[in-house]
Amino acid sequence: MVTISVDLGSRDHRIDRKRASDGDVIVITALGSHKLTIDGVQVEIRAVSGAKHGAHPTFAATHGACLSMDHGLLDGGTLSGVTYAVSGGSNIALESGEVSTDRPLLAHAMVSFSGDEDSNFSYDPATVPGLPAMVFEAFGLPSVHQVVFVGRRNLEFAFDPANGAGVLRSASAVGQEVRCVIEDVEQAEADMIAADIADLQLDPTTGPEPMPAPVCLAAGTRVLTPTGDRAVETLKAGDLVVTMDRGVQPLRWVGSRRCGAKDLSDPAKRPVRINAGALGDGTPASALVVSPEHRVMLSSSIARSMFGTEEVLVPAWRLLELPGIEIAHEVAEVQYFHLMFDRHELIFAQHAPVESVPATPSITADMSAEQVAELMDVFPEMFELAAPASRTARPVPEGHRQERLVQRHRAYGKMPLAS
Repeated sequence: MVTISVDLGSRDHRIDRKRASDGDVIVITALGSHKLTIDGVQVEIRAVSGAKHGAHPTFAATHGACLSMDHGLLDGGTLSGVTYAVSGGSNIALESGEVSTDRPLLAHAMVSFSGDEDSNFSYDPATVPGLPAMVFEAFGLPSVHQVVFVGRRNLEFAFDPANGAGVLRSASAVGQEVRCVIEDVEQAEADMIAADIADLQLDPTTGPEPMPAPVCLAAGTRVLTPTGDRAVETLKAGDLVVTMDRGVQPLRWVGSRRCGAKDLSDPAKRPVRINAGALGDGTPASALVVSPEHRVMLSSSIARSMFGTEEVLVPAWRLLELPGIEIAHEVAEVQYFHLMFDRHELIFAQHAPVESVPATPSITADMSAEQVAELMDVFPEMFELAAPASRTARPVPEGHRQERLVQRHRAYGKMPLAS
């Protein structure tokens, strides 16, 4: 970690990878009405001194940068205001540990968004009682960008179509009230923000949904193992597979079934093909064919705005509204494979994060008696009447919320696997 001294009393400064590395600390020795731009690097402003009376500085983050600082470092008795500018998929995160009733609070700040990449501005409200409200005034904020009040779910949103402004508000029994006045909002965007706020009041589901059939990978799918990608049909119980959360894990059970023309005569049972790059840049690496109910991990700021968490699981058939994802109508028959671990895992199929089979009795609906007997031998606890519900590796939103999530990605042209 390196400490970088910056004088913003006389000129603008830019901190990029030529001047800093991730984790470095910035100390501002003089502060005037100048601009500090953080370009493509993750840094923290640790101290601020030498503020000029009436100054209005700008702190900007661009090209994937992350700037964190404590808003309480800015003296409300000296400065006239501050602007936070976010662009290029960057993030500005404000803490409030230095906010107190012992010194004037800079209780109004401007937040400016630009560009069409997901950018984020967050504020962690102070818990000190007796503080005046903290008000942010945001410009350039379509739903692709996000303003987040950390830890707050009691959000209210009011929209005035006469002046095209919305107010996002969070009151607290203890600590600051926080408001964000969102300027230049159209009715459609106001409706989207209101829907997102409503979703945030709910916790995403964490248990598995009932499923009519096991989640399945089609033969030929390449699954990541410690020795590289292997065709799913070559895997057997005891083989090691790379998981997202717990590293290398042994398979406990591998099952398969063949679906012919009779099985696939129902369009709802036809496999879904996720073409190369349809989820994100280079993901999947090549076409991925799965059963309709097989859940795929999505990760985006849109998911964060709706559910308060970036990563959620959504069945493949829900993704059919997105470009590059389609029903594999031409498939006359398919051999499916089921992979099960000690617990629900995320694995990499064609380099895309997808779920393993959850250990829950509902998966046995379309299995043969022999396969059910195998599972009862490997996982006897799964069939016990008092068995606890199996938890999914990521939250699974309710059906109508999954639909809205996909619609938002399509409306804003955003990849569903942004990170």
